[in-house]
Amino acid sequence: MLRSLALASALLAPRVVDATCAVANPKPFVLTPPNTVIEDGGGVLVMSTGYPERDRDVAAEPTWGFVGAGKRVKPTIDVLAPGLDVYRLPDSSASEVVLESGTHARIVAVRRSAVRDASRLPAPVVQSIDTIEDFTNPRFQSVVTTVHLPTPAPAGAAMLVIYRVDEHGARKPVAFGAVRDGDRDVIVYHSAHCTIQPYGTELPAVGTRAVVAWIDRSGRASAPSKAVDIVIGKSSR
Repeated sequence: MLRSLALASALLAPRVVDATCAVANPKPFVLTPPNTVIEDGGGVLVMSTGYPERDRDVAAEPTWGFVGAGKRVKPTIDVLAPGLDVYRLPDSSASEVVLESGTHARIVAVRRSAVRDASRLPAPVVQSIDTIEDFTNPRFQSVVTTVHLPTPAPAGAAMLVIYRVDEHGARKPVAFGAVRDGDRDVIVYHSAHCTIQPYGTELPAVGTRAVVAWIDRSGRASAPSKAVDIVIGKSSR
């Protein structure tokens, strides 16, 4: 899982803004490693990569399907954040489930946990959330939003999703970042030169009310944190 999270960190990024930047074709990228044990209610984590397409969830590939116990089933796909989906495992007695392409090519095989109703990660405790905007060089502008935690991230956390909270208390996922065991500072938004954001991603702007939630390695969300206001971060420059 650590290798997948490292790849996710490298792939997470904003829209291409320069003609000199390479433009990658949009495609889904599976984050879940082979033989991962998926807890009850979970599934395979998939993120979008490449240049975003308007009004299309690149991470949701309609031709993919799960195969288990001799049956092929179209997965239920839930959006966790812009560019991050979970393909829920189907109800089946099969202990091994294979996600395959529309041409029946094997993508990843996972194992179903024997435990039912396994507990989810606790709600994150947030120390602060800040956004740093660096526009000193017009060619290499950057914006970074970081969630600061008072204690290390729990084992089993794969992603951290940030939600914008409106005046009525409704939550909308706007961005996400990869988490490593022990992290105390998690970048959930990073916009820089020659990088790409999934379609629908929003900048967690200063002054915005926000909450965050863990996504575990089975693609299950924790309860949200308490709401905090995003503040201006201190630049290292």
